[in-house]
Amino acid sequence: MRDIFATPQGVVGAVMLGLVVGVMVVGPFVAPYDPTSVGVGIPASGPSASHVLGTDDLGRDVLSRFLTGGLSVIAVPLAAVTAAFLVGGTAGLVFGYRGGVGDQILTRVVDVLLPIPTLLVALLFIAQFGGSFWTLVVVVAAVFAPRVARIMRGAVQSIRSMEYILAAEARGERTRTVVFRELLPNLAGPALVEYGVRVNYAVVFVASLNFLGFAARPPSSNWGLMIAEGRDLISANPLVALVPALAIGVLVVGVNLLADAASQHLSRELSLGGAW
Repeated sequence: MRDIFATPQGVVGAVMLGLVVGVMVVGPFVAPYDPTSVGVGIPASGPSASHVLGTDDLGRDVLSRFLTGGLSVIAVPLAAVTAAFLVGGTAGLVFGYRGGVGDQILTRVVDVLLPIPTLLVALLFIAQFGGSFWTLVVVVAAVFAPRVARIMRGAVQSIRSMEYILAAEARGERTRTVVFRELLPNLAGPALVEYGVRVNYAVVFVASLNFLGFAARPPSSNWGLMIAEGRDLISANPLVALVPALAIGVLVVGVNLLADAASQHLSRELSLGGAW
């Protein structure tokens, strides 16, 4: 961790991510108003002493809504991408290593699932089961699992014939041991970068669903929904939409920078010391 945070990417990424996560965690406890209370100020007014970020079209305090609406922005993507890695990543590792019929079936299934529009899949799930937290987790995990499986399978294929893998096989190690003690540690860099990329995509994807009104519903203070509600107030109080949009952007860039720093560190360790 010291090596990662010693890099410029790691420092900047940690600061950006820490700021946004701090707002998400501490925000609900320091919000000056109830985020759903209507008429606490003059509707669609700009910043003032009593309302630092102004108010929206219903007179709700924008700062309070911003401080209380960020947790779902990261909670759903983290849970969903973790589930996608547990399912798709494990399948890619195991079948990519073993090959044979299972690998061929996985490849064909992934080839069929990848071209399906992600938004269409999400809309079908949400129309059937609603836009609850767990529905969104299942939707995003189902969308990303085939992509994760393909990436991990390709990564396994690139090191499948390395000497330390062949040595483990010669010792008679079981598939589970080879996959999780030989393959996985040496794929930590690509896997970590892929995890960070998928979290970024998931954040934007879930925010888009909220923006379109398919997940969070009024009077929720979700940041994606705040952007949708604030787009008509750009001339009166642009902060209604710009502040949550900026926070989502900072979150995405911070995660990406940390993933890059971790990947560079792991790649450097492998190049210096060989396989784990």
